Amino acid sequence: MGTLALIFKEACYRRLNSLLVLLALVTTVGLPVAFYTAGHASLRETTRLMRDIGYNLRIIPRGTDMERLWTTGY
Repeated sequence: MGTLALIFKEACYRRLNSLLVLLALVTTVGLPVAFYTAGHASLRETTRLMRDIGYNLRIIPRGTDMERLWTTGY
């Protein structure tokens, strides 16, 4: 009997443990991949937004005294 057949028989005999190990393995691989993908997508989206609106955009409230803003810088 081959080694692979013995491993498969043992996995069938201990179904719950095998499923939990498989779940742990999928989670261990899946979470870092998901975090990396989300981080890369966030960086790409931020770069696109900054490109579209410009780095030097200032959002100023309506009631701001513009003369004071230009003289003090804030």
